[in-house]
Amino acid sequence: MFEIGDLLYILHWDDSGPMYGSPPALVLDRYEAVPKALINDHETNASICGTEKQIVYDILLDGEIEVSISEGWLHAMANIEHGPDESIEQLTERLLASS
Repeated sequence: MFEIGDLLYILHWDDSGPMYGSPPALVLDRYEAVPKALINDHETNASICGTEKQIVYDILLDGEIEVSISEGWLHAMANIEHGPDESIEQLTERLLASS
């Protein structure tokens, strides 16, 4: 479970892992709801995400607020047990390159 204020990576849609080249996402809120892949297309959303409630997140990603994001689509930037996915130097270099 992620906390408000955590920085996260978004996972690739093809399950190949985190999208390390993309900007990190900031957790704004956590609550229970049905995840939404497509906010305004309820039929397609239901076929992709189902209709069961789960823990979802509102995130800030690349200047846009995304709502009802499934926890399964997110990846922590740092793992408490194993340390960060990338060094501070790598993260700083990547963030500076993307700005």
